[in-house]
Amino acid sequence: MVDYSYQQIDVQGYLAWDCEIKEGKNGTKYAILKIATNSYKTDKTNETGLVKETEWFKLVTFNEYNIQKLEKYLPLKGDLVRGVGKLKNRTYTGNNGEEKNEIEILCHKIMLLPRPAKSNTESSSNNYMPDNNNSNTKEYNVVENDNIPF
Repeated sequence: MVDYSYQQIDVQGYLAWDCEIKEGKNGTKYAILKIATNSYKTDKTNETGLVKETEWFKLVTFNEYNIQKLEKYLPLKGDLVRGVGKLKNRTYTGNNGEEKNEIEILCHKIMLLPRPAKSNTESSSNNYMPDNNNSNTKEYNVVENDNIPF
């Protein structure tokens, strides 16, 4: 029997606290990152017309390459991070003896991203989003009859 089911989650957000690198009981290293993502919904009762909603995600990786990268660059609270992996439901016993469930993202890929510039006057070569007011922006000619077969 072939199973064609598949699961992958891709999440990008800001670190809620500094990255933690730990060692398990069997000596295996792993990293834990807690990130916050923001989304906005319309709200006509608010003067800006938007309400910010924050969602929290726990990223965990056992991948050696990811851990080496995290040890080398030491991401700190507020850094922009992207994680790709799968959802994992984990059950554990808390300090009070109560059984707890936690959903985390088991990441096979973690990317440390540059922070966007805070204002248009701030110049940074790290910007990952193009600035529309930037004089280095290239203009492209639109070709209407390009004979591309798709």
